[in-house]
Amino acid sequence: RLNVFKYAASFWESRIDSPVEIFVRAKFEALTCTATSATLGSAGTRYIFSDFKGAPLAKTWYSSALANKLAGEDLNPAGTDDTGEDVSARFTTALDDGSCGFPRKWYYGLDASPSAGTTDFATVVTHELAHGLGFQTFVSRTTGEKFAGDDGIGLDDAYMARLYDATTGKTWSQMTDAERLASTTNTTNLLWDGAAVKAVASSVLQ
Repeated sequence: RLNVFKYAASFWESRIDSPVEIFVRAKFEALTCTATSATLGSAGTRYIFSDFKGAPLAKTWYSSALANKLAGEDLNPAGTDDTGEDVSARFTTALDDGSCGFPRKWYYGLDASPSAGTTDFATVVTHELAHGLGFQTFVSRTTGEKFAGDDGIGLDDAYMARLYDATTGKTWSQMTDAERLASTTNTTNLLWDGAAVKAVASSVLQ
């Protein structure tokens, strides 16, 4: 498991340019599992920051790893009561321990070729780490509200600021809470509006 995790971390290490080391807290634990479905894993940032030195957008939340990169320094160095990890990740034990009837096991190879009846652990870890590195929004999945800090004021986040709904013609930043909530399930019409993606889209998409 540790070897696979290191492999997935190396994947991102080769693609990320940051002067600040990124720390991940990860563990295996029992996650929701039935005979027909299973939560394989999850990951997310442990801290968010806004209006720091180097922030591209004002009044906007950034995940810890991304904020540190942009600021050029660790915005949350480890203290006496905190170990300072940027990302928290967890993965299910259920695929190995037989605690439920879900009919798959973890595949721990590094060749992206899981055998029949298995799920590629490396792919899952790589995917989940992406969320922890900043590919996540802090908008409520149940209300559409923006995440609010201690002052109670909801702010955009760096991910949702690039989400565009082709049906309404609005970005998530421009929407009401109800509109954002509806947009979360607007399949094929919820798009990414980042400049870098648009620049290469014509050469990638058919």
